[in-house]
Amino acid sequence: MHLRPISIGFALMVSWSTAFAAEQVELHLVSGKTITGELISEDKDQVVVKSTMASKSGAPMTMSTGYKRVDIKEVVRVADPETTYTQRNGSAKSATEHAALAIWCREHGMAERALEHTKAALAADPWNADAAKLMNDLGWVLENGTWIKEEEWLAAQGKVKYQGTIMTLAEVEEAKAQEKREQVAKAAQQTLDDKTATLAALDKKIADLQTRPAELEADLLKSQAGMKEVQTVVLRVEMTKTALDMAQGRLAEARSREYGGKAPADPNAGKAGAPAPVPQKFAAMQKAIEDAQKDHNAAKRASPGAEQELARLKAHIAALTAEKAALNSKAAELKASRPALAKEVDKAKAALDAAIKESAVVPTPSSVPVPPASP
Repeated sequence: MHLRPISIGFALMVSWSTAFAAEQVELHLVSGKTITGELISEDKDQVVVKSTMASKSGAPMTMSTGYKRVDIKEVVRVADPETTYTQRNGSAKSATEHAALAIWCREHGMAERALEHTKAALAADPWNADAAKLMNDLGWVLENGTWIKEEEWLAAQGKVKYQGTIMTLAEVEEAKAQEKREQVAKAAQQTLDDKTATLAALDKKIADLQTRPAELEADLLKSQAGMKEVQTVVLRVEMTKTALDMAQGRLAEARSREYGGKAPADPNAGKAGAPAPVPQKFAAMQKAIEDAQKDHNAAKRASPGAEQELARLKAHIAALTAEKAALNSKAAELKASRPALAKEVDKAKAALDAAIKESAVVPTPSSVPVPPASP
């Protein structure tokens, strides 16, 4: 006894696939369409079905297609086509029944049987419209009461069917030549679009480079002004330090001259924390040292991190200057390359014009704007 499960889970389907013949299914889609064919695989996300159909020439064509579960309304297991055919073939007697069976055979990829039952329908009723239409669909034509293959009928007249249209051999050759010319025109249009887009991109780069130097110049001026302010602060510290060093040097020199290099007796010697004695004659120099020290201390308090900021500004100005020079060089390089690219665009336009004239087709308007003249 042949067992066929009603519902196949993914794991069971894998294990049963080697034990049973391929299962036939009908997929009733949400769209209303029905797909009939051999069940290849199914899981929780999709169902894959291999469908067979007859081409115009009657040759069977098969295609495996996956359908998402969300698009499937119902999966119906159906009998094997061979079993169904045997049942229907045994009961087909009238022209109508043979025509219906012929249509069913064609839908299930049984091209030879479809032709067989179509001929049986016409033998029973030469005027059966469904059978006559199916004969035409299968590539047969009625000539003087006899059905003959369409290609034979056309060959007798020196004609063929090319892309659904009956033509002479010369017309087919011309059609192929025209297709080739149109392909050349299409390729020329694509080349022009590409060249035009490249030129437009180049112009944008040039425009962007022209705006950047102004930004750099503004940054440079600001940084240079800031550096001057910081340099003033640093210079103030250096100048007050120099003044202090000079005041201390003058006092040391005066004391050296006064005492011949020997230090005077110190009445406070041995007393902790007692200041060194300052003779009256050196009081003014000592006062100058104290004032210079105050100025130097004030300058240092007014310049926290000045030296570090000065170093940062110098490095920043150097980087801006280098970038400005590089941008100018790059802009010059891009501008120099533009004429050659513009010539390529003109050449592509000429090639497209020639191809259009040769093929006499209307080109598809380009979505890429033609750039203006070189700035």
